[in-house]
Amino acid sequence: MLLRYLADSPCFPTALLPSHQITWEAIDNNSNAARCHLRDHGKHVSGVFEFDPVKGHVVRFVARDTPRGPMGGSHAEEMVWVRRYGGYGTVKGMQVPMELESCWVDASKAEEVPYVRMRLVDVGCFDSVHGGLS
Repeated sequence: MLLRYLADSPCFPTALLPSHQITWEAIDNNSNAARCHLRDHGKHVSGVFEFDPVKGHVVRFVARDTPRGPMGGSHAEEMVWVRRYGGYGTVKGMQVPMELESCWVDASKAEEVPYVRMRLVDVGCFDSVHGGLS
């Protein structure tokens, strides 16, 4: 669930501000990407956020070694998981992605296979998100 929280965080931009739970590291000086780490109650997840070089919007999130399989099952395989962002709109003065798509990466074909597409119609809890978990 922490990985999904991290991937959903661009919808609540203040949740990605550096804190004791959120840290960032540069990939390299020439990249439009950065690795974000989330730590909470002894657990750690991370992924790479990619940014539009012109507008600065988050356009993609990539998490490697993500378990995929039956919940709690012992046969889960580790795969690459991707979240794409688009259709930015302004909410409370901040740019927020209103369209999201989640994909698994099919390693045999080296392609992203979408399994869900979402469109936000309202960000009703925006006022209560202040950058962090409990």
